[in-house]
Amino acid sequence: MNTICGSGWDDTAKVQQAVNDIRTKGGKLHLVGDVAISSLNATQLTRGIVIEGEGPFGTRIIPIADSNSVIDYSGSFGVTIRDLQIGVVGQSVRPATALLGLQTKNLVGNIIRFDNVFVTGHYTVATWYSFGMASSRYSGLHLWNYQTGGYAAYLGSDNYNNMNSPYLPANPDGYSVATGGNHPNSDIDLFGCEFHGQAPSGAADIKPVHIRGGIAIRFWGGNMSGSGNELVTLDGDMDGRLCKKLSFIGTQFYSENGTLPKYIFRANAGVSALLVDSCDAYHQTALVEGENMVDPLIVR
Repeated sequence: MNTICGSGWDDTAKVQQAVNDIRTKGGKLHLVGDVAISSLNATQLTRGIVIEGEGPFGTRIIPIADSNSVIDYSGSFGVTIRDLQIGVVGQSVRPATALLGLQTKNLVGNIIRFDNVFVTGHYTVATWYSFGMASSRYSGLHLWNYQTGGYAAYLGSDNYNNMNSPYLPANPDGYSVATGGNHPNSDIDLFGCEFHGQAPSGAADIKPVHIRGGIAIRFWGGNMSGSGNELVTLDGDMDGRLCKKLSFIGTQFYSENGTLPKYIFRANAGVSALLVDSCDAYHQTALVEGENMVDPLIVR
């Protein structure tokens, strides 16, 4: 196990070297204290690798640049990130994302685990951006985005915001933003996760979750808050895939400022099988904008 203690300055080089070591040897990278990085290349990591801290507040990764991502795990397989915090509320930098996972043409990205990870601060696209990363499990993931116009989480079967990874080759035979993996964001379980668009007083449109063409995505418990028209945006992707088999079981929907958005879900394209079971907030706001596009809609 490699252990890195934060210096209070720029720790990017030594953390990157530690990641490069476990990339070839396997094992764990253990981070301690406040670790300052501009961007970390955790792409193409293989099964069994763990990046961990000593719990949120015990280990904080402090972004120090307006980077593409704080941690880029695109094309990684069987990797766990756990027990740490990314970002601070008052950070002056504005990365596009904190956690970036892009699928690859040869469908490497898969079986990702986040456990007890807290992300906060300002991210211009989303705190967490996941494109086509399938068969993964996330537990105790807390995402707070304070950036107007951003999302807490994007879960898409296409690269809607045209994100790229500067660490991967962009050629037709390898990794490409243009072709990507052409793989649905599917078979995802999220246990006790929180998604918050932390709009300042008077600010508009910070939404918790955007799903495009997602299949078999299951939210177990947890909660969501935000502002704007809806809390969860549901779209088809550019390849014509619709959202299918989405479920929200025991999730609480609310607002930070006391006024809920008009809708919980906004279905901009056909949605097949949306299950909403034992959730809270129906008495305060409408469930779905465009209910005729949701078939079937099951509410219990």
